Amino acid sequence: MVIKVEAIIQEEKMEDVLDALAELDVHGVTCYRLWAVERSAD
Repeated sequence: MVIKVEAIIQEEKMEDVLDALAELDVHGVTCYRLWAVERSAD
């Protein structure tokens, strides 16, 4: 069975998330680092 989970988490919480997934016997993850850019309204 394959279940897809998508989440946006803070970088400092990544280890906690990986530890929780390991407890559920999930050992493969794909991660992307995103940056937000804010535009000012002129």
